Amino acid sequence: IKGMWDMNQMKVKMRRRARFLIAYGCSPVTISPVSPTGDDPRKIPFVRVRNPLSAFPSHLLDADSMEPANCIFHDSKPLAWLKQNYPAQANLIYKGEKFNDTSLFDILEYVDAEETVIICSGAQRNPGTRYEPASGTSSVALLERIPNRAGICPVVLPGRVTLDRLSGQFDQLFGMYQRQAKIGRASCRERV
Repeated sequence: IKGMWDMNQMKVKMRRRARFLIAYGCSPVTISPVSPTGDDPRKIPFVRVRNPLSAFPSHLLDADSMEPANCIFHDSKPLAWLKQNYPAQANLIYKGEKFNDTSLFDILEYVDAEETVIICSGAQRNPGTRYEPASGTSSVALLERIPNRAGICPVVLPGRVTLDRLSGQFDQLFGMYQRQAKIGRASCRERV
């Protein structure tokens, strides 16, 4: 296990997770059997720290549970990435009127106990524009569908202990300083 942690660079990932826990109150992680890029020949489990602002887990019935039944992750990738990894879908997706290799597209990844589905959302189509086959035709393209042989959702969503909702460590400080300023102002008026 220590070798797997070293190969996954867990020290660096744990620091990022700590920053997410402090700032946002949660730190989602996905675990996959191999690296998502496929360039690692070791075929070891890969831990990926995800951005809490782009993670949308299903509602947890138990407040103390860290394992959602399913989760959706949002990411933005450039057209060059789409062409390199999914060339057929890159040709199919609508790219807009003015596009280049740096144009960003929304990538949605749905993860549950049965499969992982990755889709790409095309550019917003203006209803008054003419149909141009060179810029693609589809508003959504299925990039990949991967079966999950583990039988459980590979997402873990640990969070900080808070009263009623997830919040960062410093989210409540602003109100405290506002209250302190009001008290200070009121005590100054009493002296005068």
